[in-house]
Amino acid sequence: MRSVMVLCGLLCAVALGGGIGADGGVVGDGYDRVIKAAEKDLGVREEGGENCGPRIGTYLKYVGIGTPAPWCAAAVSMWFRDAGFPAPRTAWSPALFPKERVVGLGGLSGVGVRGSRDVSQARHDGNRVSLNGGEGGGLSGVGMRGSRDVSQARHDVKGLVFGIYFPKLGRIGHCGLVEGVQGDFCRTIEGNTSVAGSREGDGVYRRLRHRRTIAKFSDWAGGK
Repeated sequence: MRSVMVLCGLLCAVALGGGIGADGGVVGDGYDRVIKAAEKDLGVREEGGENCGPRIGTYLKYVGIGTPAPWCAAAVSMWFRDAGFPAPRTAWSPALFPKERVVGLGGLSGVGVRGSRDVSQARHDGNRVSLNGGEGGGLSGVGMRGSRDVSQARHDVKGLVFGIYFPKLGRIGHCGLVEGVQGDFCRTIEGNTSVAGSREGDGVYRRLRHRRTIAKFSDWAGGK
């Protein structure tokens, strides 16, 4: 009976975002693991030409694309793979934001609710505050993972995927991972960018992005 209980406990932990280590123990929260995977690539740079280089080639190969090619979404996909997740797996940044993965965002002191499938109807149950959002860089929110305490929300966005909408493209044209929140800004780790924040940059960088420039957030580590 004890062995059955232990096994059930491990399976529940994995379902909530943890993994099983070599010693049989649960290893880390899924959101933390994906950020740690991305941190290992900080400093990766293109080599031998635009959108080229050993690590860039690895990202693109994982999603079935040859070099050279834009690689921000491929990098995100690889970081999730390195964290133990089979998805996402795409080189197309809009594909990182299917309806079932997009989390609610809005105007509750710059805080949204993680887990809402309809941004226009997202609601914080604990405070009965309706949230509103939209696409196009005009949002003012960040995600909140299952917390009913609004004061805790700013500490609970790690591991979300963010997407930036480019009107000239008519779509999400750049993506990366949210590492945390700093005032009105999201701290991010992202590939195919630069110190200036280009979507056609030369490496993996930490960035500060104003939350209003971010069109969408999605949750790929939440067990959906």
